[in-house]
Amino acid sequence: MSNESSQDNSHRPSKKMLAIVAVTLIGILAVAVIAVLAWQNQNQPFPTPAVFPIMEGNFTVNAGSYKDYNFTVPSDFSRVWVGGTFTVSDGAVSGIRVYIMDSANFTNWQNGQIANNYYDSGQANSGNVTTTTLLSRTYYLVFDNTFSAASKNVTSDVNLLLL
Repeated sequence: MSNESSQDNSHRPSKKMLAIVAVTLIGILAVAVIAVLAWQNQNQPFPTPAVFPIMEGNFTVNAGSYKDYNFTVPSDFSRVWVGGTFTVSDGAVSGIRVYIMDSANFTNWQNGQIANNYYDSGQANSGNVTTTTLLSRTYYLVFDNTFSAASKNVTSDVNLLLL
């Protein structure tokens, strides 16, 4: 007796075959997602800042005096800061003070008034000069020896860094 309603299943994939294909596709998709995430999380190199010297070299700050170097921060950079070092080479006991201040505060400081600094080393024989991001304006790098009766020989390498 023939059953006309029965279907020919010889061309249909088995349930087992469908499961294997599904697992394979899920595995390929998982590998692709992991690869994309790994590519996105690769350590990207930090951009290299443009470096402009503010003061580089050796100089003397006379007793009871100071030396200043002005620099202007351009407006077309998103991150601007100062970085560098200073050393009093004669090993003076009292060291020197190094400041970074904007022009209004530099004028106040020159006139003996209260002044705010972006950097103040305190009295030191050496130090790392650093600031946070600076705004577009004129600043002064000041080597202060006004408190001392002895001249100081200083070596400095201080730069304006722009990104």
